Formats: sequence, C-alpha cells, structure tokens
Amino acid sequence: MTPRFLIPVLLVFLFGMLGCQPSQPIHPLKYNDPHVFKSDAYTKCGQHYAIVEQGSDYALVECLRPYSE
Repeated sequence: MTPRFLIPVLLVFLFGMLGCQPSQPIHPLKYNDPHVFKSDAYTKCGQHYAIVEQGSDYALVECLRPYSE
C-alpha cells in the first residue's frame, strides 16, 4: 500500500469511530398512571427524556443529554 492510499483510509476510519458514540440509556417504565410515569421518568433521567416506544401498560424512555444554554 502506498502512503497516498493510507491517509484517506485512516481518515475514514477515524471519522467512523467518532460517529459511533454510545447511545443514551433506555429504561422500561410502567405506564398505568401518567403522574407516576412522569415521576419515574424524572427519577431515572431528570428533566431530559424522550419516550421511544409506548404500549398499553409500559413505555420505553431514553435519557437525553441536557440542553446547552
């Protein structure tokens, strides 16, 4: 391999590794009462969470990074 070929391959590899950051934790929570659900989600993630999937008696909540001000 020539050095001219190695530099682009190395750059693509490095950018690919930077793009593969670990995802935020996802927690399954019971969804019987909305007030209890919000309290549980706040306990697990704080103010920053998103509902990933919701069923009749459960919800998957993803913790998000805090907003930058």
